[in-house]
Amino acid sequence: MRRSLSTNFASKIIWVVCLLFLIGPTKGFATCGFPHYYLAVHRPIRWRAFGCCGPFQSVLFANVSKKQRKPLKNEDEYDNELYVEALDLDAEDTETEIVEITDENDIHDDEEYSPLSKAEIVSLETLNAAGLPGVSYFYLRNELGLSEEAMWRITYQASSALGMTAKTVRTKVEVLRQRMSLSDKDIRSILERQPTILHLHAERNIGMKLDFLTQELDADTQSLRELVLAAPSLINYSDTNLARKVRFFTKHLGFTMEECRHLWTAEPKLVYAGVQSGLIPRMKFFLNELRLRKDQLRGIIKKNPRLLLYSVDMNLIPKLVFHLILTLNMEPSKVRKIIISYPNYLDYNLDEHILPITRYFIQDLEYSSNEFSVILYKFPRVMTNSLRRIKSVVGYLRYQVGLSGTQVKRLLYQSPQIVSLRNEHLHQQIESLQLLFDLSDEEVTRVMVAMPTLLVLSVSKNLEPKRTYLFEAFGDDRAAVKAAVLRLPTLLGYSLEKRIRPRVEAILERKLDPSIITVGIPMTQDNFDVWLMRKTNKMELKALSMAKSRAT
Repeated sequence: MRRSLSTNFASKIIWVVCLLFLIGPTKGFATCGFPHYYLAVHRPIRWRAFGCCGPFQSVLFANVSKKQRKPLKNEDEYDNELYVEALDLDAEDTETEIVEITDENDIHDDEEYSPLSKAEIVSLETLNAAGLPGVSYFYLRNELGLSEEAMWRITYQASSALGMTAKTVRTKVEVLRQRMSLSDKDIRSILERQPTILHLHAERNIGMKLDFLTQELDADTQSLRELVLAAPSLINYSDTNLARKVRFFTKHLGFTMEECRHLWTAEPKLVYAGVQSGLIPRMKFFLNELRLRKDQLRGIIKKNPRLLLYSVDMNLIPKLVFHLILTLNMEPSKVRKIIISYPNYLDYNLDEHILPITRYFIQDLEYSSNEFSVILYKFPRVMTNSLRRIKSVVGYLRYQVGLSGTQVKRLLYQSPQIVSLRNEHLHQQIESLQLLFDLSDEEVTRVMVAMPTLLVLSVSKNLEPKRTYLFEAFGDDRAAVKAAVLRLPTLLGYSLEKRIRPRVEAILERKLDPSIITVGIPMTQDNFDVWLMRKTNKMELKALSMAKSRAT
């Protein structure tokens, strides 16, 4: 009985000790009577520096071992102690998703490293009062002016940099500043987004990487500055990694170095994408599956570089193949034209944006799948509008303008751009049509339904010049112009300089009634010439017949 109690008690003691090791030392635990050497065994560096092993508590030595703390007394030798090779993020090029780049080469002696607590950060003020202001923390916070949030990010992602001397960090900052003509604001922007740069050696890593980027991308100081400000993580990548990405854009896709720089500046996440696992499969999908030519692919990538970041299986195939081709019965050639004309179509979420709009057109507005595919083919930017805006436009046409459901359906089918107009703009367009041609409410509805594109034409640059010319050609006969517009509303849709003016002048030269333009303007040029000759001959025969009748 006594042995079982002793064994039970011993097991409980073991469990308590294990639990204390898992939890880690706290303020109370550090002073609970355990020997200091016991607490220091196999514990993270920052605990040995802060609470349990010595009286000097500071974030400066949070991630620096006793051996590494020695060079702090001699700033000139510090870089030789903590020289870090350039990080080869994505070295094996196996990343397929866009992830935040994190640094895996922080200098730690223990595997149980954990972020610093707020109490440890506060101890910096005590350190400053102790006469050690020449550390990097105060340089970064006071001289460079990094925000508290930025300092916290440095603490979590590059905490060993806070143990460096101000001189060491200042040397690295000056390399960045001088090589790219950076301002303090630019420096803060780079360090806030990519604090792991502080781990790199000033000349062996940062300087050599900037030289490599300058040579590899044929970049001048301004171009290099724009590129690094857009994608600071470039400095952390290995030369092999960057060279592989440059070859992809220049050799595989045929971009120039300047175009490559512009692409990386416009979409910095391209730098994060793996070549073998991400960029090449997406390129093959566009070239082999969609049958785009390489020059067409370059064109759409220039318009929307994010296309090279989307997953083939989770994004491109569901939107282009399952939705457009299989659901809407769209031909692959039309899908290609949609992507070429508006590559930003792929930016919209399929489940939350594209499908709800599709269901509204097919179920509520009663379009067929083929009809909606025609609308999407004519105006793929219909997806730039929210479903709420589209419903607002349809409601305005139905209940404010007074159109029937069939009329609204025809209006949107013929001119889907209308869904992008605000209700106030639609009201101004309809009112302008009425005033320009003296139309009643019923007449303007008839004209609008027959020629829906009139609602998207500019009044000052398009409709007014046509009205002015027609009034002059018709001898300022407003009633005749109104009658011509009501007879053929599509008359106002033709180009004034290329179609209306040449044909009206040809009619007037033969001294024919200009109102016949409503018959001749839809014809091709050859048919119009034949038709006009017949009209002229018929008029001449009629005049000759009338002359003979008068003579008799």
